This record gives sequence, C-alpha cells and structure tokens, in this order.
Amino acid sequence: TFEDAQEMCDALIHVCQRLYAGEIGDDVSVATVMVRKPRYLTLMIGLPKDKSKDREMLEQFMASEGKRAVAGGSTSQMVARELGRELRVNLGSMLDNIPPTGYIEGIDLVVEGTLTIERTLKYLREGRKKVSVMYKPDGASRLFSALLEADDIHILMGTAVNPAHQSPDLPETLQLKSRMAEELSQILIDRGKKVTVTRF
Repeated sequence: TFEDAQEMCDALIHVCQRLYAGEIGDDVSVATVMVRKPRYLTLMIGLPKDKSKDREMLEQFMASEGKRAVAGGSTSQMVARELGRELRVNLGSMLDNIPPTGYIEGIDLVVEGTLTIERTLKYLREGRKKVSVMYKPDGASRLFSALLEADDIHILMGTAVNPAHQSPDLPETLQLKSRMAEELSQILIDRGKKVTVTRF
C-alpha cells in the first residue's frame, strides 16, 4: 500500500524506467489520484501562560480526533498529572543527540520540546521524505513522520515562558519555541497541509 499519491506515482515511474531499461521516451505519463478519509493530528507544544488554563488546554487536546502528540518535558508532565497517568521515558529512543521519547497511556507520541522540534524542522526544511526516517525510534523522526502522514494538523501552542530556555548562555534556538511553531506551521501549509494554531 502507498501512503500518498506521490509515492504511488514515484513507484509507477520507477517500474516504467525498469521496463524501458532506464531510458523512458516522451510517450509516458503518470497521473495518480488517491481518495481516503483525512488524517488528523493534534500537537500540543508548551504550557499555557495562565496555569489555570491547563485543564482547558488538555480537554481540547483529548477531545480531538485522530492522533495526539505532546512536545515538551514540562508539557508532558502536566498532561500525565492532569490525566492521572504515569509518564515513562524511553531511553532506548535516543539517537543522534535527540532527547528520548516518553510514553503516556492514550497519547500517540510524547517527545521533548525545543531540540526535537528544531531537528524536525531541519528535516522539513531539507524536503526529506518519510522513507528517510522510517524505522528510526527517535522523537524527531517519529514527529516528522506523524506530521507528514497527517492532512489536518491542529497545534495547541502554550505561551508560557520556560525559565530554563531564557539563559543567554543557551543556543538561540532554545529561546524561540514560538517562532519554531510558526515556521513549522508555514512549512506544513506549503506542503499542502491544513494547519490551525490555537494559543493558550
């Protein structure tokens, strides 16, 4: 089975190239159309500026259809606390200096925030395909795959300032989670995704 029409098109072209011994003439055209139900992803990044909004943000997150992903250590802790569930860390998922993923029952993907999102953005900027990170266990590869699979992405963006990320000694990328979310949204829109951002 194919993930999308482009993947199907690429596979047909590859078969055609083999049949023509690598030298396709000008008499070959391939067009594909894939019809399926939309795939939804809700991504929660960061905590609300007003702590009293934690429950409201979480309720919106849990009520969403499709897959759910949480990005951020503090955010993951809040989700686990509010749901009354355990947050477990998967140290076996560390790869290429990307922090480990986590697990919360009922949540499809739990990743660290800024460093993971920055690496995911790097993959998107490079125009990578999902196959380039297939079977990789790290958070950035899994978040990248989830974003590419989804058609309709809702980002719940917490606007609380993480004091740990405001030190001038830290790389600039650690201070720019909000801008990274904006860039993430724009790249995904440019790739044909429907993206909605709700700030808390």
